Amino acid sequence: MSDSPIEVAVIIVAYNSRDDLAECLAGLDQWAGGSAAVRVVVVDNASDDGSGDFVRQHFSSIELIGSPTNLGFAGGNNLGWDHVRQAHPDVRYVALLNPDTVPEPGWLDPLIGWLESHRDTATCQPLITLHDRPDRINTAGNRAHYLGFGLVTHCGEPIPDDMQPKPIGYSSGAAMLVRADLLTQHGLFESRMFLYCEDTDLGWKLSQLGYKHELVPSSRVAHKFDPAAAVQRHYYYLERNRWWLILVYYKRPTLLLLLPAIVLMELGQVLFSLVLGQLGDKRRAWGYYLNPDNRKHIRELRRAAQNRRTICDNDFVGSLTGWIEHPRLGGPLLRYIANPLLGTYWWLVRWVIFW
Repeated sequence: MSDSPIEVAVIIVAYNSRDDLAECLAGLDQWAGGSAAVRVVVVDNASDDGSGDFVRQHFSSIELIGSPTNLGFAGGNNLGWDHVRQAHPDVRYVALLNPDTVPEPGWLDPLIGWLESHRDTATCQPLITLHDRPDRINTAGNRAHYLGFGLVTHCGEPIPDDMQPKPIGYSSGAAMLVRADLLTQHGLFESRMFLYCEDTDLGWKLSQLGYKHELVPSSRVAHKFDPAAAVQRHYYYLERNRWWLILVYYKRPTLLLLLPAIVLMELGQVLFSLVLGQLGDKRRAWGYYLNPDNRKHIRELRRAAQNRRTICDNDFVGSLTGWIEHPRLGGPLLRYIANPLLGTYWWLVRWVIFW
């Protein structure tokens, strides 16, 4: 039996992230005495703020991969994974970190230990805390709404003293550990998603293969989390990509059963986009699926997803929620109309999904 350490690759995708990288990579340096052999890979996603030069000058042991264009979070991580797969074929686990995270010393060992002892778990994540309020939670594991929204859990709540590992819907792309052999077999992210929902997509893919996801709270990573930024700056990707999940992963009878809720949510999103002043982004999201090439791509992904899945929708939907809980979304329309209607509908249809 080999005594060589477990090889882990840490992939960080940077886009104009020079200031954040300084703190993130320094945090990784503090962990240098851990039990694994760690390869840190930074993908510079065509930054124009000197991110790549900063890494090259101050962190010479880190493997820097430069992309001539901005590939987004999804494509950037895929580029990093392609490098790891070729340069380090013995890597057993891959950690994904946002550049605006700061890992605490010893953060990686508990995650490795969990995956080593739980072969039915595909991914696990640390307890992600708020960088500016370290005693508060950013996410204790993500959970997906049945209409494709990816949601953080327990955001802003104080950290309990007796927090234990627990199953979660899927691991956050901000900080997670995933089995490299599963990535070799099934891929990491869908590059065309570009930004947002790609971690939900990975979680759903692995869940439908019968694997679990776990929160390991003895591992801690702080995150400079801005809940308003995603909705305000990237509404197009959020709307386009949640539709991606719905169209790719559900069986046809489930899609038909969810149609009333889908229509209700579309009406709500039109109103929401009007309030945000982003109706144009909503129209762009619709327009994406009117393109024949994009529809063909989605059909191909759907066919592949339905062919590889090992569990039925009855088992798959157990981790999904009917309520939208978001740190910046809590108006009366959501609280008193949308959530009660959508939540009640989900409670009813879950009893009907036997396929």
